[in-house]
Amino acid sequence: MTTRLTALDQILLQLTSLFPRTFAPTARKRLASSRLSLATEAGRNCEQRLLVDVSIIAQQNAGTGIQRVVLAILGQLLIDPPHGWTVEAIYATRKSPYRYANDFVSRTFGIDASSEDTLVKVHRGDLFLGLDMASRILSRRKRDLALWQKQGVCFVFIVYDLLPALHPDWFTQRARKAFAQWLTTLAIHATALLCISNSAADETRNWFLTHYKLDSADLPISWFHLGADFEGGATQNEASATNNCVATTVQPTLLMVGTVEPRKGYEQAIAAMELLWSQGNDVKLVIVGKRGWNVDDLVARIERHPELNNRLLWFPDTTDQQLINLYQQATGVVMASNGEGFGLPLIEAAKFGVPVLARDIKVFREIAGDNVSYFSGTTASNLAAPLQSWLLEMIAGKAPDIRELHWLTWAESATHLKRKLVSLRA
Repeated sequence: MTTRLTALDQILLQLTSLFPRTFAPTARKRLASSRLSLATEAGRNCEQRLLVDVSIIAQQNAGTGIQRVVLAILGQLLIDPPHGWTVEAIYATRKSPYRYANDFVSRTFGIDASSEDTLVKVHRGDLFLGLDMASRILSRRKRDLALWQKQGVCFVFIVYDLLPALHPDWFTQRARKAFAQWLTTLAIHATALLCISNSAADETRNWFLTHYKLDSADLPISWFHLGADFEGGATQNEASATNNCVATTVQPTLLMVGTVEPRKGYEQAIAAMELLWSQGNDVKLVIVGKRGWNVDDLVARIERHPELNNRLLWFPDTTDQQLINLYQQATGVVMASNGEGFGLPLIEAAKFGVPVLARDIKVFREIAGDNVSYFSGTTASNLAAPLQSWLLEMIAGKAPDIRELHWLTWAESATHLKRKLVSLRA
């Protein structure tokens, strides 16, 4: 079996960069035809390896929602790998090929590294899992992926959402370009895609059918749900940073969790709170999330707000333990995001029994059903009025009971993922 790229292979890969919609399906067929079937590979290779891409978080943990997922799922895979498999974390950069992430695993999970971060050597039957969202790196490694594919490696990628493609105005030009290149790389190399919700899977199927003429027979797309697992609570020192601002009042405290970026609905939420404050409602809004992109005006508004550190609080950096503390103190959680692949704070709120008011979008209905309250519209009054009614319902004990929402632990979520991966071997 050849382990080099032919001149035609290299030309096709170059053409996909210039004309992705035209040449990606052709490149996909050519590379797939040069590789034995997954079932045949598995039968010939007694040791099945799962190579988990952690390229971003291995170099920097920015504490985003995706990185929280990566840490949780990777930890579960390392603790309890699929039966008969070994799990190896790997990483690459835009300029360097994939290496084993032994140092990262050792530092993060306390697992002794078996060796240094040496270059990855693939075997026929290996399964690459694109767990991290490495959009800027993966497209630079297309030649490596093509070589691996010819050597019998199959590729499964986690698709968290399609928002940069569906709503490009929410993202920077750099992010949009990288995401488009990432989708092209998936169209060429992916054996299957796994989304984090049924809603995201529907959007992903439609996208690849429309843009690359790949249907479910060409590219299987499935989904699994994420989990929630907060262990313990905040230490005394960790809790003090939040307790001093939150727990010392009897005001209703509303919590919003997520990177501060345009789609998250923070502008509308702050405007709604200003409207409630002007009407004499003494309510506190707590924002937990790092600064994102295209939010200079929003950040300036928060930092200069007369209610900052009084009835408006922003914690750009919190530990998991501090976040636990905030959930436990919150009266309610507000999910104002205009688009998500899942909506992790929904099930985190469910774990702590904190009522939720969420924007009425498809994925939130899928995850939370009738166990949360909903609002629609984009103006301050569109949110202020439902907020006021929701607060009154909570006082009267008439708000939907989020404790009835069935949520998964991270172990259960990882089990669902493993079943999907193992099914590819059938």
